[in-house]
Amino acid sequence: MNNLRNVITFVVLMLALAWLGGQWAYRSVYLEPRTKLRTQAENFTQGIQTTEANIAMMKSVIDTNGGLFYRSFPRIPGAVQSHYPIWLTQLAEFCGIEEPTVGTFPPQTFNFGIQYRYQLGGRGTMEQLTRFLYEFYWNATLHRILNVNITPIEKSDSMNIVLQIEGLALSPGDTPNSLPNPYPSQDQFPAFYWRRLASGPFRTYEPISSRNLLQYARSGIDQSDYTYLVVVAFVDGVPEIHLKNRTNEQTIVAKVGDKVQVGSFTGSVRAVTDTDDVLFELPGGQFWLLGVGEALSSAYPLPPELGFLSEL
Repeated sequence: MNNLRNVITFVVLMLALAWLGGQWAYRSVYLEPRTKLRTQAENFTQGIQTTEANIAMMKSVIDTNGGLFYRSFPRIPGAVQSHYPIWLTQLAEFCGIEEPTVGTFPPQTFNFGIQYRYQLGGRGTMEQLTRFLYEFYWNATLHRILNVNITPIEKSDSMNIVLQIEGLALSPGDTPNSLPNPYPSQDQFPAFYWRRLASGPFRTYEPISSRNLLQYARSGIDQSDYTYLVVVAFVDGVPEIHLKNRTNEQTIVAKVGDKVQVGSFTGSVRAVTDTDDVLFELPGGQFWLLGVGEALSSAYPLPPELGFLSEL
């Protein structure tokens, strides 16, 4: 009987050891290696996806900025320093900026190329400065404006203008092999246009020069800041707008077609909307909208894309 009990005990013990050993073997020999391999496979897959995303981004950057090499400054410093200041001066004169002067700084050489710095000074209006910025950024040359410093001139619409400008000449070693005959040559500037602005037509940017941006920098009071649209009345079915100057209590009454000139604001009444908003047409064909209770200086421009305005 004791022998039978010992045999049964031995068999149970062996079965327990076999079960425990099997569990250990399953975990250490089968489950853990497979889990490790699965984790490595997931990491490799994630790494491949990340690499593919980086490659796609780099291809996109190359496709977007491939034109940089065609827009580079000439690689001969003498050609840059003799031509670019003249171009800046001619552009400033074309835009109406008076007495333009160009100062040059010593070029700095880097691994990727040569960096040039210039300072353009002159005197002009906000409209002329806006035109200069527009023409400057339509040019294909690899240049940019780092800083704009404007100082109002007393009792004048003009201001002193100082622009800090930077240009770049890329070294031949940076030219992609996929670009045959890299442009420009060593002594030539690009001779084409490059669109970097959000909108193409210059009229889109004309409202910038129409705003009295320097009203708080100049001495004195701009009457358009204190002249408010107080009411829109209808006389025999014809709308009349009433503008009140709060500095002298003077009231201006105007009808559609009448010209209104107060302070820095000049415009003609073009129409009155159903909500009693007044549509003004400013010089240059720009349309500005003014609501009841607002000052003339608070009128805001309407986008030129609204072509129906010219038919009113």
